[in-house]
Amino acid sequence: MKKTVLFASIFAVFASLPASAGVKSGVRLGSVQLTDAKDRDVIVLPPCRVSANDNINQISFKVKGYGAEIDHLKVVYQNGEKQTLTVKDHFKVDSSSRWISLNGNNRCIAKIVVKGDTNTRFFRPG
Repeated sequence: MKKTVLFASIFAVFASLPASAGVKSGVRLGSVQLTDAKDRDVIVLPPCRVSANDNINQISFKVKGYGAEIDHLKVVYQNGEKQTLTVKDHFKVDSSSRWISLNGNNRCIAKIVVKGDTNTRFFRPG
């Protein structure tokens, strides 16, 4: 039986933040769970112009629970266009990714598909 663990929360920077502020902050878009085998999970966002979903130009994520290896993120925009963000990196517990710029102008996201796995193979709780 595979153990399911909490992996990450995806964050986004709203386009309305001033570019000159120099400080990146964001809003939580959702979270996914990955297992210790190659896995994928999806964050489905509400329609555009809802308080929880606005036009954005960057995303970042934070790893919680266990370390993880993230292969890539597939971003599907509300207009149907898709963008694959190659990550291919290992992340320790409570670490964050860099801010990843999205192609084009600020756009609204319909869903984010996360592909990767957690580092729990030899983990023994307690």
